[in-house]
Amino acid sequence: MKLICRNCGYRFETKKGDIPKVCPYCGERNTLEQEKDADSLLHEIDDGFFNEDV
Repeated sequence: MKLICRNCGYRFETKKGDIPKVCPYCGERNTLEQEKDADSLLHEIDDGFFNEDV
């Protein structure tokens, strides 16, 4: 599983389901999340574009 730190941007891989509580690079707690792949990002953009009230 690919993870990214929301604090420092450090990217790394770990075993699936094994998300550490602390970033191994900057040491901040609870800042790690699963990195989104290109398809997920495109779906978010499409959903936001078509759901806007204009």
